[in-house]
Amino acid sequence: MDMEKTDLATRSAMTKAENQYRQMTRLFEPDLPLSNIEKVDTPTLQRLLEFHQTLAKDNHNLAWPNPSEQVMMTVKLLGIDKHIT
Repeated sequence: MDMEKTDLATRSAMTKAENQYRQMTRLFEPDLPLSNIEKVDTPTLQRLLEFHQTLAKDNHNLAWPNPSEQVMMTVKLLGIDKHIT
C-alpha cells in the first residue's frame, strides 16, 4: 500500500512540474547563446531540439543566434541544422 501512495505522490509531482514547465515556456521566447560554446554532445543537442520542438507547438521560438563553427559542424553532422534559427 505504501508503494501505491509513493507512486501517486511521484506522479502528482511530475504532473505539477510538467504544468509549470508549460507555463514557463509560454512566458518568453528564449535565446540560446551558442557563440562561445566550443563543444556540445549529441544528448545535449537532442534535448535542445526537443525543447525547440515543444516551444514550436505553442507557437514560440527558441533562437540560436550566432552558433559557433564547432556547434554548427556537430549540428550539421546530426542533420538538425534546419532547426537552427
